[in-house]
Amino acid sequence: MTNKLRFSFSSDSNCFPSSKIDKNKHVYHLSVILFVDNSHFEIFAVNCEVPQLESWIIENSSFIKNEDLIISDTCQIQSGESFAQCLYRLLERDFSEDEEDEEFQWHNEIFSFRQRHSLRSALRGVDIPDVFIGTNHGKGEISLFNSNESWSHTFDLEDFLEEVRSSIK
Repeated sequence: MTNKLRFSFSSDSNCFPSSKIDKNKHVYHLSVILFVDNSHFEIFAVNCEVPQLESWIIENSSFIKNEDLIISDTCQIQSGESFAQCLYRLLERDFSEDEEDEEFQWHNEIFSFRQRHSLRSALRGVDIPDVFIGTNHGKGEISLFNSNESWSHTFDLEDFLEEVRSSIK
């Protein structure tokens, strides 16, 4: 069975999720849920503005679906490494004083990639974990990596994007 990732929206945290978004209501309670086999778990839940999330998904869905983690013209993600773990590692790279231009370019490329794959970018101003979504070695992935927590899950990315598109139309 393929894992399913879902954004579940409700008009407030005490309501049952709705399958369609009411365009007249801007703030919803969002739960990001991963369904694995016959169980599920909530990755995070937050109140957010739907138009902000909608715009981010529309702008970035092709990147989420197709973009590999390539920095300075080489694929940086290693076998067995998650998106989030790789980005964490890449940010730790040291540069010598004479590599200032390369360092600037390196960090610009990482920043651009994060903008297209981090749910924090999708929900600016909302306090959420630094969770990433995208394609890792041909599979949909949602992941988090920091000094306190690390996890990564594959999921059906096509199904997720279609579900999100249909719920925010």
